[in-house]
Amino acid sequence: AGQNVEFEFSKSRLLAESYLILDQVIILLEKYPDFKIEMIGHTDEIGLKANNMQLSIDRAQACADYMAAKGIDESRITVIGRGELEPLESNKTDEGRSRNRRVEFNILGQE
Repeated sequence: AGQNVEFEFSKSRLLAESYLILDQVIILLEKYPDFKIEMIGHTDEIGLKANNMQLSIDRAQACADYMAAKGIDESRITVIGRGELEPLESNKTDEGRSRNRRVEFNILGQE
C-alpha cells in the first residue's frame, strides 16, 4: 500500500525497486489462489496521447509478464491502460512526472 511500480521515462522497463513490490503482490496471489488482479498502467503527460495510452498498456503488461514468469496464471491478470488520464501529481515537475509513470493494482476477490 502506498507504493507504486515505477518505470524509466518513456519506456516500459521496470525500475529495480519495483521487483520487491511485484514480489509482494505475487505472495498475496499465491496465498489466495482464487483472487485475480487488474494491472492498471499510467504515464505522465509528455508525448502524444495515443503513444501514452499504448505505453501505459505496455507498462501494465510488463508487470503481468513478470508475474506470469514467477508462476501466476495469466488468466488471473487483467491488463488495463489509462495513459495520462489519472495523474497522482502535477506533471509540471520531474518528481510529479516520475510518480505518474506507474502501474497500480486492484486485487479482486472471489466472485
